[in-house]
Amino acid sequence: MKLSGIIVLCLLVALLIVGCTPTEQSVLNVPENSAYENEVVGQNAVNVPENGTYENEASGQNRANNICEESGVTVCPLQTHKLPINEDGFIEVIVPENLLGGDSAETFAQDFLDSLGRSGTRVPITGVLANTDGSATMLLTEEQLVQNRHNMRNFARAHEHHNLPSIKDIIFIDDEMLTEITVLVDAGIFAQNLFDRTVSNVVLVMFVGQYQILHGVAPDEWHVTITVKDYETGEIVSITEFPHDDMFTIHIGND
Repeated sequence: MKLSGIIVLCLLVALLIVGCTPTEQSVLNVPENSAYENEVVGQNAVNVPENGTYENEASGQNRANNICEESGVTVCPLQTHKLPINEDGFIEVIVPENLLGGDSAETFAQDFLDSLGRSGTRVPITGVLANTDGSATMLLTEEQLVQNRHNMRNFARAHEHHNLPSIKDIIFIDDEMLTEITVLVDAGIFAQNLFDRTVSNVVLVMFVGQYQILHGVAPDEWHVTITVKDYETGEIVSITEFPHDDMFTIHIGND
């Protein structure tokens, strides 16, 4: 069974709607033709380092820490990788095709544009560009970068935000970059619950993959291993390494 609206909905909630997070963001005024070009007008522009990258130096880290404190973000890991800044002062984050939830880059970009017209929606992204290789580029300010990192980590603990009857806990074994995760479940209920199994694997992977990308991991180097265990017996239900070619396919029942 191919995944469709479930992943897209979850990704839009995490990427586009931040009503549950503390920072209000401004959004870019979209041209009437709804076509983003590289000449993005400098709204919410950041101070660009001389070398054109988001620096991993003491000054850059202190600046990021201050943003964390001001926005009320509770988890603010170190910036360990450089992210490029374009000539307009926006941080560019390339989201690979395998982290777009099965959508095309064009659809991903259009969903962003559509979200701007929704009443009451706050968008923690300045712009989205569809690339010819199937990836998408998000344009962010420093504040938006910090907020989106927080959002991805927060939403990755999906059982704290949604009614997922079979999922008892989600444990980040690698607490810094979330490359290794254990999901504790009621195995009997889990085997028959399509939505919970979708969240515990594919949706969780979307959040975690984007969390890594937002920390500067190269688009073709993000990875996570998810181990699902029965919370009472400790018996391993599954171990899956992502990404893989069939990551948008789930199975009904025990097949």
